[in-house]
Amino acid sequence: MTTWFTADPHFDHANIIKLANRPFHDVDEMNESIINSYNTRIKSSDTLYMLGDFGWGDAASLKYWRERIHCENIHFIWGNHDKVLKSNVKLSKSLFKTFEAEWIGDIQGQQIHMYHFPILEWNQFFKDSWNLYGHVHNNRKHPNGFLGHDVGVDANGYAPVSFEQIKEIMFRIKERRLNSDKP
Repeated sequence: MTTWFTADPHFDHANIIKLANRPFHDVDEMNESIINSYNTRIKSSDTLYMLGDFGWGDAASLKYWRERIHCENIHFIWGNHDKVLKSNVKLSKSLFKTFEAEWIGDIQGQQIHMYHFPILEWNQFFKDSWNLYGHVHNNRKHPNGFLGHDVGVDANGYAPVSFEQIKEIMFRIKERRLNSDKP
């Protein structure tokens, strides 16, 4: 069983192609590309943390896209564009295992703070915890040595990122931090 992270698919949001400079001809190509990317990597028994901005449209549209993702165990941390989901708690609870503004906890012995938005400090910041986020569509750089990662599709080849991939990213950040402290 693998743990995965993603954010900002923006299903059915045609304008995001232009706004985030996505390499798709139209919204249908974007939607199918992201769904295929999820479903070729994530197994139904895996766990997926989705960090907001799921999709545009009404409840029926959002339900359609959620049902297209083959993962049964999706935890949702809502973003600024998840207005339909935030206003319809019954729908949200039917689509996702959990539906929260943020998530703080332990995954495989690693303390992680997940929020749709990047933040500069969080609980356990000084204890090598990770901050996973979306929202910025690969348009922000965090300070050197910061144990954070943009898990949004725009920053990760329109694909989800596994726990193991993030673990390797964080290892490289820590290595750079250690090396930059040397005289």
